[in-house]
Order: sequence, then structure tokens, then C-alpha cells
Amino acid sequence: MTGSLSLASRHTTFICSPCRDRLGRFIWGKSKRQGTRSKHKSGEALKAEWDSSKPLRTRFAPSPTGYLHLGSLRTALYNYLLAKKSGGQFLLRIEDTDQKRTIPDAEQRIIEDLQWAGLEWDEGLGVGGPCGPYRQSERTELYQEHAKKLLESGHAYRCFCVPQKLRPENLLRLPACRNRYCASLSKEEADDRAQRGHRHVIRLLAPDIYPEFVDHVYGILNKPDKKQTKQQQSHDDPVLLKGDGQPTYHLANVVDDHFMRIDHVIRGTEWIPSTPKHIALYNAFGWKPPNFSHVGLLVDKGGSKLSKRRMDVDITSYRDAGYYPQTITNFVALLGWSHTRDSDVMDLDDLVQAFRPKFTKGNATMSHVKLSFLQQAHLVNRFAEYNAQGKYNPGYVDEREKVISALVSSIESNPGPYEGYKSINPDLTQYCRNIFNKCFKKYTSVPSFLEDHDYFFKTPIVKQWPDPDITSNGTRSKKQEILTRLHHELRAVEKELNNVKKYRRGSADLKKLSKRLFGWMREALAGGKSGIGVADTMEILGRDASVERLERYMENQRLGRFEERLERYISGEVGKIGDESGGEKEKVAQSKEG
Repeated sequence: MTGSLSLASRHTTFICSPCRDRLGRFIWGKSKRQGTRSKHKSGEALKAEWDSSKPLRTRFAPSPTGYLHLGSLRTALYNYLLAKKSGGQFLLRIEDTDQKRTIPDAEQRIIEDLQWAGLEWDEGLGVGGPCGPYRQSERTELYQEHAKKLLESGHAYRCFCVPQKLRPENLLRLPACRNRYCASLSKEEADDRAQRGHRHVIRLLAPDIYPEFVDHVYGILNKPDKKQTKQQQSHDDPVLLKGDGQPTYHLANVVDDHFMRIDHVIRGTEWIPSTPKHIALYNAFGWKPPNFSHVGLLVDKGGSKLSKRRMDVDITSYRDAGYYPQTITNFVALLGWSHTRDSDVMDLDDLVQAFRPKFTKGNATMSHVKLSFLQQAHLVNRFAEYNAQGKYNPGYVDEREKVISALVSSIESNPGPYEGYKSINPDLTQYCRNIFNKCFKKYTSVPSFLEDHDYFFKTPIVKQWPDPDITSNGTRSKKQEILTRLHHELRAVEKELNNVKKYRRGSADLKKLSKRLFGWMREALAGGKSGIGVADTMEILGRDASVERLERYMENQRLGRFEERLERYISGEVGKIGDESGGEKEKVAQSKEG
């Protein structure tokens, strides 16, 4: 251990103070070489232990000073996944010690958003359990009792310093009561002043150097600075009980985690500076601290931390925008966590199965492109009989019927643009069902779905000029030959079938005739819009509508060919309307003469 610290000291002498500050005053000796020389277990070794550990108790402890946002949901999710993966319990606790900043409806909104996301807790608010109550404002006596125990054991003291006395130190940004004047008072004198009503707080008598600790992500943190002496160290004694007798976050957090038997704490890196204080509190009580894992913050593209007071990251705003809970949990899980599965698309059960406590270091930047991709993937999974992992979806029919009903209602409320369906299939509900069952992978919303698939309800506009990719007369003739053959095959289909299943089975030879066949057919049937396959499109339209559109397209192509020749004749590019080759020769000859 000594050698490791000496090595760290030699390395840090070559790093300037600003750079060292940026590395973090609680993170020292992060190189792999230093980590392997420590007698403490590394973060990687601890991760391996998690896989074979006992059932674990984890918790999510939000403060109702704001609503649930993506960052806090991710914290809850990681704790939930660890508990479920290990066969343990997940708890919900409300940390409402900051009453002045509490938002009245925040607690209820947090509960509703967690339930919407599917993160059901085994113990906690609204559920109960053997470790309640689970709201900190209802546990004040417990905190006061344990603050007094620390006074009796000499690990805490009453601080009577008034704001005026602390003001100069505050202006210098030094910790309050750094000279520990109040800690030098005898217990009798301090108790007497407290009984006479002198306003005071109770502070932890912190060690000269806060203990280092092992983090499951960053390894050993809070390593001591060998260059700092005791004389240079200021005493950072955190307040445990405020002047009104209410606990601070530090005391309430440690007491609650101990009595609720929390094994592992996963939280954001903003709590790393507080962790040494919590470890010191555990040591003062003689309790074993839980294991800690600090994950990077969620930031926007500019690197700014997401705030729970910004409505654009509020979970409710995503709910109102139509995002699925599976999308949001999948999205936040991937922000700072890696897995070994082939696909990033996972529902909550998949996340539990795939979960390993393998988090990435550093902050995670949000990508709305990834969010949109996951939304589309989960949307497809809702409507598919089997998802991408082959898991059967028992509710897929009901999910489809909900959308089909919405499509019908939308069309009936504004029938004008969709009247064309009556000549294809007068049963609007069945017709929408036929369309949606083939096209659900492209669904995002009712309006956009109807807009993207409007060619099923009206004959598409076909351009009256030839395909720009076709320049030779021979290619044009081949196109006409293929379309004519297709036209005859469709005509041969028995009318009572009124679909193209027969054609669909026998279309392989047509594919060989031209690679462009299906592109031309898509122009004829759907106006060139992308979508499902041509055979599926014709199956929905039926034989009659498919033949009608194909005939119209062929006629427009012939008309377009004539108009093109006429225009070229007028411009002098061809000698006469029916003789393209002669015109080209004449043009070349004129060029040579010039």
C-alpha cells in the first residue's frame, strides 16, 4: 500500500493544480497500474462478485422538490434491475427533509410515473413493509435519537455558532466552524446551553481525513493527498440536525439505508463528494456501509446536466408525447450501461435478464435519434405476433384493433380524401384491417399513417413523362413488354378471388425479366411511394383496382413517350417524330459542318 501511494505522489507532482482539480478532488490514482497495487478490491473484481451474490435490497429515494425526469428514472431503473436480477427487493423511499422546496404534487407524480414505467416496488410508500414508515418526514424521532447517540459517543457535538460569526469564513468559502470552537466545549456546558434554549445544530465530528472507499465503477476513491498535512486540513464537519430539529440529508440517508437493510446503492456521480461523509457516519455508528456504484450524469449535447425542474426532460412530457414506457426504460438503460445482447431493443423483462452491473465511466449524452429508433422498434413489437427475440405477444390483436378503430374513426370524421376505398372494399373496418396488418411496421400515428398510405384510398397521380432512368428506346420497349405481360396475367386471375395471391406465387419469372419491374409497378400502384412489397400492395387493392391502375400507368407512359418525341422534334433534336436515330445522325452531321 505504501508503494502504491508513493507512486501516486510521484505522478501527481507532474500535474498542475487546475488539471488535478478537473480530475476531481475525490478521485486519485486512477491508472490501472496503481489500482492493481492496492490491497483493496478493484471495481472490476467487485462487479464479478455481484453476479453470484445473495438477493440484494436496493432502493430509490427521490426528493419531491421536482418531478421525475430521465436521469432520476435511470437511477430508479438500475436499482430495480439489480434487485430483480439478484432475486432481491426494490424499495421506494421519499426523502422530503427539504420541506421549503417541496412541490405539493411532486410525490404523487413520481409515484404515477414509476408505475407507468413498470417499476413496481416491493416495499415502500403505498405498499408498506417491515421497515416503515417510508417517508422521511415521518421518521424525525428516529433521526433525533441517533443524533443524540453520536453526541453521547463523542462522534458529534453541538454547534452554537451564529451566522454572524460564520460570515467571514463563508466569504472565504471555508467550511463553517472550521476551527471547531464548539467541539471544545464540555458536554455539560453544551447540554446546559441547549436546555436554556440556545439555538444550535448538531455536527458530525469528522475524522481528520475522510476515509477512502471502493466504488463499483471508479474503483478506489478519496485517496488522501500525501502533500496535505493536518495543519493544512480544514475541518469539514457536516450538520446532522438543523436548528429546528430536522435532519439533514446526510443523517437521514445513512440511518434509513441502515435500518432498511440496503445492500447496494446506485446513484449519480454528483453524490461522490458526499460518500466519504456517509462512510464516516457509518463508522461512527459502528455500522457496515452498503456497496456504492456511481454512474455518470445525463447531459444534453452542450454538456449541461439534465435538471428535474426542466419540463423538457420530465417523464410526464414523454408520456404525453405518446412514447411507450418500454421505449423510455430501454432508452435510459442504455445511457451509461453496456450489455452483451445482439439487439439494443429490450423490454423490462429483457433488461432484467441482460442486466450486469457494468456501467461506463463519464457522463452520457442523450440522443433523440436513438429514442426515435427505440420507439419505432417497440411500436412494432406491440403489433407483432412475435417480437424480434421470438417471444410471443398475447396482446398483439387487441393492440392492432385499437389502431384500426382509430383509423376508421378518423376517416369517418373526414371522408372526403378517402372515398376511393368504396370501390375496392366497401367494408371500411375490414379494409383498414387489411392495410394495417400489412403495414403496421410503418405506423407512428393515425394522421401520418393515413398520409403515408393514401394511395390505398385514392388512385395515385401518375406522371405523364417517361422514367428518367430510361434513355434508350430498347429499354422502353422492354418496359412496355413487361408491363403488358403483367397486365395479361392479372386479367387471367379469376375475378371472384379479387386478389393477386395467385400472381404473388407465380411472379418469380417476372422478376427475372427486369430488375426495374417492381419499381415501375410501385409507380403504377402507389405513385412511387415507399412501403410494403408490390405483391402485398396488390393483394390489398385486389385484382380490379390493380389492373385499372396498371392500365392507366401504361397509357400515361405511351402518352409521355409521344409528348417527349414531339418536344424533341420541335427543338430540332430529331428529324421527325418517329425517327430518333435519324435525328441524331443529322445533329452530328450539322455539328461537324459547324
